[in-house]
Amino acid sequence: MEQLSEKLAFFKDLGGQSLVDDILATEEALNQAEQRYAVPAPDPSALKWRILGAVEQVLTIESGLRLGCEQGWAELKWLAPNCLHVRQGSAPADFDTYFSYAVEKQDWQPVPLEVVEHPDKLLVSSEAYRYRVDRYPLRISVETLDGQPVCGDTLGMQKREDGAVRLSMTLQPDESCYGLGERAARLNLRGQRYGLWNTDPPVPYQTGSDPLYYNIAFY
Repeated sequence: MEQLSEKLAFFKDLGGQSLVDDILATEEALNQAEQRYAVPAPDPSALKWRILGAVEQVLTIESGLRLGCEQGWAELKWLAPNCLHVRQGSAPADFDTYFSYAVEKQDWQPVPLEVVEHPDKLLVSSEAYRYRVDRYPLRISVETLDGQPVCGDTLGMQKREDGAVRLSMTLQPDESCYGLGERAARLNLRGQRYGLWNTDPPVPYQTGSDPLYYNIAFY
């Protein structure tokens, strides 16, 4: 309540009591609309994560593949020889348009690929890496041209009924994890769990406080 009073005092200094009255009236109207029209959100803990399952269909597109699976579709599109963009959807048409707040560049050049199909997998090679796409179920792994592992799926891509998605990948025994933005932790984040939600924590925050001000979903 004290924090709310401080915020209202700021707006009163900024625009007078009329601005504060407008803010409170708007908040009340939003609360009434929420009570009248809002649909209760499903309990995430009651929803199951599902993998895409086995690959049943393979479509070739420019610089990539579209894979029809038991529980949906995946698009693998190479933006560069060393950059694979993976998306999942319900149908191929879901991939016809693309927008990203994170990636500004749109005019990617075509990437030459060599695709070899086997009964249990697809092997895709660019001039930078080799990519293995297992069919039963869909799993993706990447290795260097001389056979050194770079990364690979465990459960791989998963989706939930409320639209949430997640990705499970394998860590090599000697692999470290760095990044994820601002963390009140040691440099190597391996073995820990972190939230990715920009937050104003209590000040001063302590070692282990999470999440913090600045989160980047890359490591």
